[in-house]
Amino acid sequence: MSTPLNTILSWFQAGDFPTEQQFAESWKSFYHKEENIPVDKVENLNAELQNKADASAFETHLISENSHNTTLAKLDASNLNEENTQAWKTALGVEALPNNIALIDNLPFYGNVWSKEQSNALYMIADEFVSNGKIMASKIEALGLTELITVTETSLTAFLTNNIDYQYEKNDIIAIPDISGNYSLYIYKGGSKTTASNYIPTGLTNITIAMVQGLQTVLDAKMDKPATAGNYMARLASGTVTWRAINPSSNYLNFWNGSDFSASSLYYDGAKFGIGTTTPGEMLHLNNGRLRAKAMVFDENTETLPYQITYNNSRFYGADLTGTRRMFMYRDYDDIHTLFSGMTDLQKTQIRNDLRLAGESFSTGTPRIDVLLLPFIDNTKNFIQYTTLVGINLFVDNVTPNANVKIKRVKDVNGTNLATPEVYNVDNFTVLQNFPNNLNFGINWSNKPQGYYQVFVTHNGLTNASSPELIVKAGLTYNQFTGIANWQKASGGDASVSDTAISSGSQSTLYYSDNLISTGEVNSGFMVSFAINNNLSNWGANFVGFWRCGLIGNGDNVFYGVQYYDGAGNAQLPNTTLSVRNDTFHIAYYNGVVYVIAESNGKTYQQFNSTFNLYPKRFVFQLSGGGQGSISMQLLGKISLS
Repeated sequence: MSTPLNTILSWFQAGDFPTEQQFAESWKSFYHKEENIPVDKVENLNAELQNKADASAFETHLISENSHNTTLAKLDASNLNEENTQAWKTALGVEALPNNIALIDNLPFYGNVWSKEQSNALYMIADEFVSNGKIMASKIEALGLTELITVTETSLTAFLTNNIDYQYEKNDIIAIPDISGNYSLYIYKGGSKTTASNYIPTGLTNITIAMVQGLQTVLDAKMDKPATAGNYMARLASGTVTWRAINPSSNYLNFWNGSDFSASSLYYDGAKFGIGTTTPGEMLHLNNGRLRAKAMVFDENTETLPYQITYNNSRFYGADLTGTRRMFMYRDYDDIHTLFSGMTDLQKTQIRNDLRLAGESFSTGTPRIDVLLLPFIDNTKNFIQYTTLVGINLFVDNVTPNANVKIKRVKDVNGTNLATPEVYNVDNFTVLQNFPNNLNFGINWSNKPQGYYQVFVTHNGLTNASSPELIVKAGLTYNQFTGIANWQKASGGDASVSDTAISSGSQSTLYYSDNLISTGEVNSGFMVSFAINNNLSNWGANFVGFWRCGLIGNGDNVFYGVQYYDGAGNAQLPNTTLSVRNDTFHIAYYNGVVYVIAESNGKTYQQFNSTFNLYPKRFVFQLSGGGQGSISMQLLGKISLS
């Protein structure tokens, strides 16, 4: 088979070392000069010969005096008229030519006959390529009509056995070597490749390198093969090419050190890569080292392995040595809130205890309860309602079973004693060492029966002996404050009034409502609720003036509610309550005790009176001078025990 000449030349460029196969393919691309190439094996030869003039016909044509007599001058110039003759003279720059002169083409002048070279260019000289009707072997190489197949077998019989190891076609030449390195050439004429008669011996033997012109020079420019088996690279230095062995340890990634390839620390075990280890445990295993990167992107992963960091469902997780996976927290409120929301009450209590300051300790004496804030509960409300115990030794252990709080229903709703009190556990209670005489607990009373309850606290095996009663009933009379349009201005600036709501930013403003708590309600017990929104500030001034919102006796002017004074930059609570800006407040009276409670932040105030002046109560809204901004008050409703 023929191989393109530019491909063959690329195999023999300086610095290349042609393979045996490439050497064979080079010879296969040429016909041997002593072989006859069939005319039909020369591409387009017949067609090209048809385009050539027959030599004898051409000679006849040349000597025929009538050849081209209309366009060319005859030898005797008999077909030239006077005009033709004059044109020749003008072109040749002569006055006149003898009648027996003919001219040969020679640019820029044109004659009337062709030279031998011009004639030979029009047709193939058959004698140079063909003998007895066949192309001479000496021209096969020039025509490139066959390939030379060099084999390793040393006999035709051995080659026939292994012919499938070679690719060749009809008319290709098979070169079979002998033990001395000479070759015998056979032409495959087609047919079965295992039949010896289909291989024609050429009679050409003992062909050596010296017999091929220039071959030794080309081979001298090639490199010898390495002396031993192995992996090599060729290195060109100072015009000399040498082989350098590449023999790193198996399964190690190679790296270039500037002159040679050698093994790196990256090892491949067939499935995983290890750096510094030959037994990688993961797809990439960095042994006893650190990994540094500007960023790392995690894919979704639900597996859990020891010492693993993973990403799943928009969260990052870390696993300890046992494979227990925990979520990484972000430094924000939502994460902290989620953390505590997932805890049990016992765990939350433990956290509370852990947050005690250094040196804090629980009470050691017997608990005692003097007051319950508030003393009554409406159990129609389906939410947790908080009650504060006031007494002594109430800073109890709310972490371990060392302390517990229980409520006992001792009377039914009619006040009749129960033969056997009903006992309920309280799990949600808090204590603070800064307020060792207060204990706060919360219960959703909607699932508790009506009646009179007492509270018992046990700590260090000690329990309070008695407790005030807590009234829990659905029969409490609840009235929402609506339809109150008769706020009365007492003095000062104007306020904005809308039913139960009143607000003002004017200084020295004083308003009173109607008497909303009757004398009878005061006598039996009551609770009122209202909300305050305080937007006062000392903008442009150095203080915020006095203000108050709450309940006042219409006759004794005794005030209970929220008041504040900041004339000197200090909070002052004269005879009542809470320095709170915005909250919902409850004022209650029962059994000789007045309570003022801030609903949201748990601040409380209580005052013990043997009697509560039996004057009707009304709301007061007052704002004095100082500061800027406004304050508003919204009346909500009342609960009566009557």
